[in-house]
Amino acid sequence: MDLTLMMDQYGYWVLFFALLFELIAFGLPTEVLMGYAGVLVYQGKLGWFPAVLAAGVGSMVGISIAYWIGARLGAPFFHRYGAKVHLGPDRLEKVSHWFSLYGDKLIIVAYFIPGARHVTGYFSGITRIPFYKFATYAYLGAALWVFTFVTLGKLLGPQWVHYHQLISKYLVMGGIFIGILLMGVYLYHRYKGALVAGAKQIMRHSPTEAKLLIIGSGGGFFILVGVMVGVIEDHLTHEFTVFNSVNTLVLHSALSNNLTPLMQGLANVASPVVLLPLAMISLLWILLRDQDKTLEVISLGVVVAGGVVLEEALQYLFFRITPPPLLHNGTLPSAFPGEHSLMSLTIWAFTGYVIARRSSNTGVKILLALLVALIAVGLGLSRVYLGVQTPSDILAGYVFAGVWLTMCVAVLEILRELRGFGQSTRHLR
Repeated sequence: MDLTLMMDQYGYWVLFFALLFELIAFGLPTEVLMGYAGVLVYQGKLGWFPAVLAAGVGSMVGISIAYWIGARLGAPFFHRYGAKVHLGPDRLEKVSHWFSLYGDKLIIVAYFIPGARHVTGYFSGITRIPFYKFATYAYLGAALWVFTFVTLGKLLGPQWVHYHQLISKYLVMGGIFIGILLMGVYLYHRYKGALVAGAKQIMRHSPTEAKLLIIGSGGGFFILVGVMVGVIEDHLTHEFTVFNSVNTLVLHSALSNNLTPLMQGLANVASPVVLLPLAMISLLWILLRDQDKTLEVISLGVVVAGGVVLEEALQYLFFRITPPPLLHNGTLPSAFPGEHSLMSLTIWAFTGYVIARRSSNTGVKILLALLVALIAVGLGLSRVYLGVQTPSDILAGYVFAGVWLTMCVAVLEILRELRGFGQSTRHLR
């Protein structure tokens, strides 16, 4: 039975019942079906909102039925008979482990994890999670799930059939990341008082905040090095081809064609006209506000000059190893990793760090971090929109910039700490 053929005839009803049965563990290819519904929306055969509504309500009804079945039958029934319907002890134990790690918030992102969404409703009922709590997370996750796949199908149109497997893979990874992020936000709000008190105690017993910066930048360095290795491997094996095609297609489908002036303005944040004055602002801030002027000025010079050398060396190296393919408009992009993304993030982020380092206002530090993040996103979007750089080059540039910055900050803070320790020792003598 071909569900896509049935979709052509019965549309919304097929969406509703397919999603309902999927969440009761019938194992239907609903992600493909939702994407195909988006293609039909693209072709004008279905409406976007009715399609999302039908799929969303079907998902909510299905997972609610699964919850009540789990609550009614209980764990002993599934341990005895669950394997016959793919809900055996092994799968329940795996979901139990995920719940113990990430809590109830896992329900939101479980839809994106193959094998997890079929069990989540039953497991929630078996463990007697209060229904109002379950419904809040489950219905929010259902809405997010169906919105994502129907909308992507609409944006990609006929190209959906070529990319749906890759999209599902990245959405699983993204879903897990969002789940961890939500859990972190939840834990922060729940234990905010204890965390603030603990941080104050650490700061009270530490001569400087350098220890926290050293730990944070050092940990970030090792994490980003791991990401960098993966990015290089994917680049050398041409694994980014589909990644670039999908992201470029989605971006141009989602944004209108009259945004060129705006995107050109965003791209200017990486121009020398902006970056050179920005570096001068960092220098002036160091000279006016910093106590370790010599060390900071040298560090600024190393970060900027080293970033330029690193950028040129990497581009030359990777161009010699594997010349970049032509972009969709027939032009040759800048060499891997992207020069604008690497140097712009390096200078913008280090300027933010220099200003935040001597600011006692937490709000200012948060605003600076958000500003740097928004600039990075805006620059990346503009470069892809204007067709002058591939998404993978931009991603690689940011990763290399992150590695370089975290290493420089860690070394700077260590030197600052050692210098302060040496001065204290001389005073004692």
